[in-house]
Amino acid sequence: MMIVLLRPSGKWCTLCIIMLNTPTLTADRLIIRKFTEDDREPFLDIFGDRDVNTHLPWFPLQSLEDAATFYQNRYERVYQ
Repeated sequence: MMIVLLRPSGKWCTLCIIMLNTPTLTADRLIIRKFTEDDREPFLDIFGDRDVNTHLPWFPLQSLEDAATFYQNRYERVYQ
C-alpha cells in the first residue's frame, strides 16, 4: 500500500505500508494503492532525502537505478 501526499511546498510525503492483498482505494484527494515500478521518481525523492532516512535501516537512495533496485528488493517480490 502506498499513501502519497503532496505537501504545499510541492515535495512528496508518503506513508508506506506493505500489505500483500492491497486493494486500490480512491477518494477525492487520496489514492491508496500498491507501489509500481513507475514509482521510481517518488521513491528517489523520498528515500533519497537524508532527513527522511535518518532513522531508517537503509542508506539514502542516490539514483533512479537505486530506486528501481529498492522497489524490486522490497516490494516487487512481496507482491508476486
